[in-house]
Order: sequence, then structure tokens, then C-alpha cells
Amino acid sequence: MAKEQTYIDFIRYSISPKAAIPEAIADVDWGDYMQYCNRQGVIGLVFDGMQKADIRIPQDKLFEWIGFSESIRAQNKTINQRILQVQKFFEERNCRTCVLKGQANALMYPNPEVRSPGDIDMWVEGKREDIIKMVLAVAPDAHYSIHHIKLPVFKDVSVEVHYRPMYLSNWFKDKKLQRYIGEIEERQFANKVPFLNGEIGCLTDDFNAVYQILHMYAHFFS
Repeated sequence: MAKEQTYIDFIRYSISPKAAIPEAIADVDWGDYMQYCNRQGVIGLVFDGMQKADIRIPQDKLFEWIGFSESIRAQNKTINQRILQVQKFFEERNCRTCVLKGQANALMYPNPEVRSPGDIDMWVEGKREDIIKMVLAVAPDAHYSIHHIKLPVFKDVSVEVHYRPMYLSNWFKDKKLQRYIGEIEERQFANKVPFLNGEIGCLTDDFNAVYQILHMYAHFFS
């Protein structure tokens, strides 16, 4: 328990300019910690904290940390470019977009490049049928569901195009949620933030908080 608390405290230090370096970090088994961080998807984040704290570790372990960290940076670089390409695809069809979680969440990190990336989730403005037609025009075999359609155009990253950002399995609760989304939708697509040499659409902080909670709720309970 004490070991895991040290692990968590150092993660906190890695993302916070105010947190202190935990004293017990000097006794950490860096091989075990790397496995822990890999399970939690925070290797790049913690390695960034190790550099900030100027921590010295055995060379063989250091090379492993560097290897994982550089791989994460390379993945982020690729995904960032793919996001701009997907955004451009829909802009050319007069549709505004919002990036859900993923790289949008990375912008809240002290160093976005060290966040372990996943796939691309893009919320696209417009009617469900119109968005599906756009995607099927370039990917006829694309699979679609109640809230998104796959856009299988890249070999190095998966893309999900959302015509609704989230849904609930309970019909009555989902009606309330979709009504709420309709009320705040315009603000979402108008919310642009700097990204690389341009900008991307992101959720506003208030809706992002709701979205993150519902997303976690769906994974845990549905």
C-alpha cells in the first residue's frame, strides 16, 4: 500500500507545479514502477516528472523509460496530424467538428506530448444520416452504431466520427441528455483552441466535465 501511494504521489508531482517530490521515491524499484505506469497509461507523464526532478536511475532501466517515452511522443505527433486531416475533411464539406477526449484532454496536461494517446473521437455537426453518407462515400464498408461511425482511412490510428457525443441506455435519461446537448451544441462547435500551427474545436469546460463523467459511467456500468 505504501509503495502504491508513493507511485501515486509521484504521478501527482509529475502533473502539478505545486506538488512535492515524495521522499520514498529514492527507494522505488524503477522496473516495477514502469510496469505499474504502463498499466495505467502514464509512462510518458511519469518520465517527464523524473526529468523534472532530475532523478538518476540505472542505465538499463533508463533506456527502457526513454524508449517508451519516445514512442509515446511519436504516436502523439502522428495522431495530431491525423486530427487536422479529419477536421479538414469535414470542413471541406461545411461541417464543424469537436475533438472528444483524447488529444483534447492532452491539452490540459503540462506537456501534451507525454500523454499516452488512443484513437481519435471527432464529434461532427450535422444530421446523423448526412454524416453517415459522407463517411460511406469514402469508406463504403464503414461500420456505424447508434452514436458514431468508424472512418477507416488511416492504418496507424482508429477514427470514430460521432453524430452525437454521448448517449445513455435509459431512454428517458437519454432524452434529457440529448435535449441538454442540443441547448449547448452551438457553443461547443464555436469553441476553438490553438493546436499545432492552427486550431481545433474542443468541448467547453462545463460540458467537458459532464461528458467525462458520463463516459466513465458508461465504461464502468454499461
